[in-house]
Amino acid sequence: MEASRRFCRFRTGGRPGGDLEPLPGDGMCLSVFLLLAPKSDTTKVLLGTVRPEAPGWVSAGAMDAGRAAKSRGRWMLPSSHLMVFESPDDAANRVAREQLGLEGIPLHPPKIVSETYGRESGVDPHWDLHFIYRGVAADEPPRFPALWERLEYLEPRALDPTKFARSHGDILELAGSALGHTPGG
Repeated sequence: MEASRRFCRFRTGGRPGGDLEPLPGDGMCLSVFLLLAPKSDTTKVLLGTVRPEAPGWVSAGAMDAGRAAKSRGRWMLPSSHLMVFESPDDAANRVAREQLGLEGIPLHPPKIVSETYGRESGVDPHWDLHFIYRGVAADEPPRFPALWERLEYLEPRALDPTKFARSHGDILELAGSALGHTPGG
């Protein structure tokens, strides 16, 4: 049993089963997500639809023009990949500042979720580590038209799971919010 274990010690040029593993064959992403609720109703969460033509998505959310275009009209959480060597806390504060124009929002310690899934055959699966932060913000959603077409506080259970971009509905469910159910249904 000992010899079959692979620990998360990665290095370029590592070899499976050695003391250092190679990076996952289909990549690995470290991302932060903000689940902000209004003070008056903490069952709701801030969601937005992106303004795909906004050039700021590359630096504010690690989303190129093609991904932004695919996300048009679909719900997303304020989020981003971490920058290399950035802490999750710093990334969460960066997302609040750069995507929402908010400074000093108190955030709870993150829920950390790991998931893997295959995208390409013949390689290790893709690996995601999600740092999901919850916080409470003002009752009025922020206005940040440079990146977002709209930002709204919505009840996740009332939303159609197919109306999310970039698997953000999955993130809500991983954080404990059920989707696709009407209140009382």
